[in-house]
Amino acid sequence: MLKQIILAVVVLTAGASATTYYVDPAGSNGNSGLSPQTPWRTLLKVGISTFQPGDVILFKRDGVWNEWLTPPSSGSAGNLIKFDAYGNGRPPEFTGHYATTASQWTPTSGNVWQIPLSATQPIPQLKFVQFGTMWGNSQSAQNLLAHDRDWYYDPVLQNLYVWSAAGNPVTHYGSVSPIILSGQALIDINNITYIEIQHIKLDWYDGYGVQVQKASDHVWLANMMADSQIPNATVPIGFYVHPTGAPGDIHIYNTDAHRNYIGYRFDGTPTAIELKNCRAYANRTYGLMDNTGAVTYSYCHLYANNLATGISTDVIGTPGPIDAGNNLAADTPPNVRGFMQYPARITVTYDDPGLVDGSHQYIESLLPMIQSKGVPLSIAVVTGYDLSRQLIPTFQSWINAGWDVNCHSVSHQYFVFPNAFRVQYTGSAATSVTLSISNKQFTITAPGDPNAQVSWNLSTSGTDMVPAGLDTLGGLIYTLNQRGVFLATADPNMKPAVKSEDLADAPPQDIKSSPYLLLMDKTRLMTDEIEWSKAWMNANLTGMPANRVYIYPGSYEDTSTEAITVAAGFAGARGSGSMDPAPNAGTVAASGIDVQNILSQGSVPTFQNLSDSQLANKLRAMVFKSAVWGVPYGIFWHVNELSPHQVGVMLDTLKSAGATLMSNTQLVNYLLGSQQNSGTTYYADLTTGAPVDPRPTQASPGVDRGATLADEYKYDLMGIDQNRFGSGWEIGSLVFVAENLGHAEGSP
Repeated sequence: MLKQIILAVVVLTAGASATTYYVDPAGSNGNSGLSPQTPWRTLLKVGISTFQPGDVILFKRDGVWNEWLTPPSSGSAGNLIKFDAYGNGRPPEFTGHYATTASQWTPTSGNVWQIPLSATQPIPQLKFVQFGTMWGNSQSAQNLLAHDRDWYYDPVLQNLYVWSAAGNPVTHYGSVSPIILSGQALIDINNITYIEIQHIKLDWYDGYGVQVQKASDHVWLANMMADSQIPNATVPIGFYVHPTGAPGDIHIYNTDAHRNYIGYRFDGTPTAIELKNCRAYANRTYGLMDNTGAVTYSYCHLYANNLATGISTDVIGTPGPIDAGNNLAADTPPNVRGFMQYPARITVTYDDPGLVDGSHQYIESLLPMIQSKGVPLSIAVVTGYDLSRQLIPTFQSWINAGWDVNCHSVSHQYFVFPNAFRVQYTGSAATSVTLSISNKQFTITAPGDPNAQVSWNLSTSGTDMVPAGLDTLGGLIYTLNQRGVFLATADPNMKPAVKSEDLADAPPQDIKSSPYLLLMDKTRLMTDEIEWSKAWMNANLTGMPANRVYIYPGSYEDTSTEAITVAAGFAGARGSGSMDPAPNAGTVAASGIDVQNILSQGSVPTFQNLSDSQLANKLRAMVFKSAVWGVPYGIFWHVNELSPHQVGVMLDTLKSAGATLMSNTQLVNYLLGSQQNSGTTYYADLTTGAPVDPRPTQASPGVDRGATLADEYKYDLMGIDQNRFGSGWEIGSLVFVAENLGHAEGSP
């Protein structure tokens, strides 16, 4: 009955001369399309037809189309062309998700199976194929298929080939679903004006949900959902106004844009775009990006956007959108029925014991509290200082007590700061003074001044685990200055425990007339930092785990350092401070997490100077993102960065938010037990939760918080009248309906 009311409203507002067309995936393009009994079948038929102002095109609820819609005709002022839904059930769904069946697959040779793909529009390319809930690995030729989830697409024959180690791929994997609308906009509004689109669900696209481009204007988009789920570089985008146009009258009401790269994006030179009653959750970068300054947004809820870091970035752009008021505060939890499909795997690490005095005393004072809360803390220790040697009994006691002790480098030197020290000859006896470094041989020639003559071999001596004398940069600088004829000054970012053999080669340099800056060699530096820290721990500590974890200082890593870590025998590493490859935020559980680059999030400045509630909400948003996409996060902090009370709030919040708390070693072991992408350090994981259900609950902050709009937009995505429930409209495309009132339609 509710859907019949929608139909009546649409027809009555269209005008007496309007024509209403019906589209049903069970229909026929040979039909007239003029009644529910004689519907058209495809979106392509709609796109190649011609419509008049006031016409209405209705898509059947519960219908699914593996197509995109290109509205072909413009309406006029006061007489829009409208696209909407009819019938009962879920909203019409435009999707790139092509669910194959076992009977469609045939074996070719060996473990390779094939299926011909067909759709109403050509399929020139495939970028994604889903095996169960995991993404497959694209290969460039059929003969390269060699492992489970390998696939190859022949665009000429339109054949998809997959490798299956155990018979029919649908039986083996549970399902095989190519995303066949690659690079498309599921609704492409191109040079069209005066149209309205409502009650459509868009999903599984790797391009755009809705794209508005060129001279398109006077567009109303309402009660829609654009939910992609595909991690495809810098797309998908839920709702996108392209820079090729300059619209001045675009309205987006009661919509949802979730799990895209960007929820809503606006470029170019528009003059007026309005967002109202809209939601954007867990998009991989931003909820709302406006590069025009012409966008106003109000009554919106943007939450847990920006997967690549622990903190959220919901709104961004240059100059950015105009906050027109009544938007929910940042980090306000959504409390929807269900949005999390993975365990939110979070590690908590305390960094730097052994580097500075006071660090180990601070964490020792917190261990009883952490233990009482049952949190598996990891502790990352620095090994290259006198303090490190003094703390060997303390480190061992932590291991004996069951804490996870990890390698955290020799010196804590960041390779992104390559400057070592400056040196200049300050004596007067030498006629010339020349410094050079070659093959770890440090040489200074100074004719006339024996005190300035230097010939030191900086190569590893075999006893470098106990630094002394010239083994370290600190010792090298000290020894030079002791000569009385040099001024050697460390760079502010240089750590004294860096091995002197990690200095970069230098051709002969005049250090009499001016100082010379010595640099570190990145490969030597990282190799020693990684290898020697492990060797030190092996020599001095017992009970270390079989799979060792390296903790990068400062969250600095790249592919070259990852290779060094692997070569050194580390099973995994807590890596960069933003997900690699940035800014794609593309490494998600379904496509593979890099076990050598587990995302790190420091407490500075993210979790400092916050109230308890602010801290808790930021942590809940992190857990939400992790559970939506399956991305594990490593949270770390240092001495006195958080008070004992704040540490307690952090741990309590992570537990109450549903995080699966693990040590770094436990997380690495878990990832190593999941599906490896052959030849890489990436490991993919199955989803384990229920299907996403973004309907609001009674506790949802957007219930009765939206703006009340014209009756034209009062029916939500499911066809429920906003005015029937509560004291106001909801934010988003879905109305809250209490369980005791029933909800036969099911989730959208």
